[in-house]
Amino acid sequence: MIKSGQDWAGIFATYDSDGSLKAPSSGPTGTLYIDGTSNAATVTITGSNPYKFSVTLPTLTAGQRVDMYITATLSSIATAAVSYTHLKLPTITTVLISWFAVSFTTQ
Repeated sequence: MIKSGQDWAGIFATYDSDGSLKAPSSGPTGTLYIDGTSNAATVTITGSNPYKFSVTLPTLTAGQRVDMYITATLSSIATAAVSYTHLKLPTITTVLISWFAVSFTTQ
């Protein structure tokens, strides 16, 4: 589950057309999207195949979807993909369960 202010992280890899791991000639870079709109949050990418992305999530409301969009250039071809998607679920603060006992009398 995701929440506002959380450090959201994940891993991804870049591949050549033959399916082998390949380091990009440009990138990779990441952009955070919230409900389909790019967000200005700074996305940090570290490591090398697999790479790790991390970003501090801004204030979110229940039901908002966050996506991580990764771009890179491999063998002179610009590529991109949504590598992660999450949905902010509502927080349940109180749950009240009531049980009723009913008795019937036959006369």
